[in-house]
Amino acid sequence: MRRGEQADVSLDQTTSGERCVRKAHFAAAGYLRERDALQTVGRLAPGLAPALLRHDDATRTLWLAFVEGVAPTALARAERSRAFEAVGAQLRRLAALPVPADPVPLEQAMAMRAHAWLQRTPARVAAGEVDALLGEAAAFAGAQRRWCHRDVRDENLRVRPDGSVVLLDWGQSRPDAEESDLVRLARSAADAEPGAEADLAALCRGLGYDRAAPLQQRRLAFAVALERLARQVTAA
Repeated sequence: MRRGEQADVSLDQTTSGERCVRKAHFAAAGYLRERDALQTVGRLAPGLAPALLRHDDATRTLWLAFVEGVAPTALARAERSRAFEAVGAQLRRLAALPVPADPVPLEQAMAMRAHAWLQRTPARVAAGEVDALLGEAAAFAGAQRRWCHRDVRDENLRVRPDGSVVLLDWGQSRPDAEESDLVRLARSAADAEPGAEADLAALCRGLGYDRAAPLQQRRLAFAVALERLARQVTAA
């Protein structure tokens, strides 16, 4: 979960004595996004997220079913690849959910997002680099938003003993470009972090995302550039 939208997370028990997770959000926006996402996903794609047992709007608190499992990077290489492929398949289920209409085309939204991050970055960015980045938003012309988790990383994934995968922490979820679910691993792969390239390849296989296609290459490179800008801003 990003800075400014953290939550106090602790183990709790249901009235029947079963383990659950109590998550008290500090920010209303993150609470509402996670509550609404869990309700929607629980209804339309069960098994994708932890079950929402109950919630309290007054205290911005969620009670979620406890998910038994491990993060993918705790597994051996072959199992780890299968786990990330399963994550991709779960994201494909998520992307198939109905998306509400948005009056702002995705191309325009991406350009606005890039401009906002560029204005906030503490490092000076050359004018030519700014123009090049904003121009690459054109790669999203005609692209449609899909439901995305938007925070796909190892600590937000759980592989159950039966091999099924559950995604945790839905506070950033909303309709967006599908690259928003690939960008964290794509940045790690670009930085040559151990295992990241194989993890990304498996995730793309499960999602059915053709990373070799020229348009997808441009979109993913744009998403990684925005991710780097965001990290510069939040680290400052």
